[in-house]
Amino acid sequence: MTYLDTPPRTPPSSHTSSDILFVSATVIPGDDTPSYMADVLVSEGIIARIDAPGANFSAEDDGRDVRVIDARGYWLTPGFIDMHAHSDLYLLTNPDHEAKITQGCTVCHLSYVRSD
Repeated sequence: MTYLDTPPRTPPSSHTSSDILFVSATVIPGDDTPSYMADVLVSEGIIARIDAPGANFSAEDDGRDVRVIDARGYWLTPGFIDMHAHSDLYLLTNPDHEAKITQGCTVCHLSYVRSD
């Protein structure tokens, strides 16, 4: 699957929970491990649980308020490092840099050369 044939994104909701359950995501671990499908629970920004798809994880059983995202057809990956960026000026005025984070980049490498 390429970015051109991914399904349309679900509009953002007004859900306020910090727990998110990605259901049936294609997990790409970022090492030499092959990709696999899984249900992934993220709690307070940290991966809390990874189960086989449909493992019947019930957020209500844990007393959690969990936002559930149907991730079938989507990839769940570690953050990517952009090693060749021209974002330095934009980052100074827009530190959240939404354009980068929506592309999966969580780190940008910026280098500077002094001319003296």
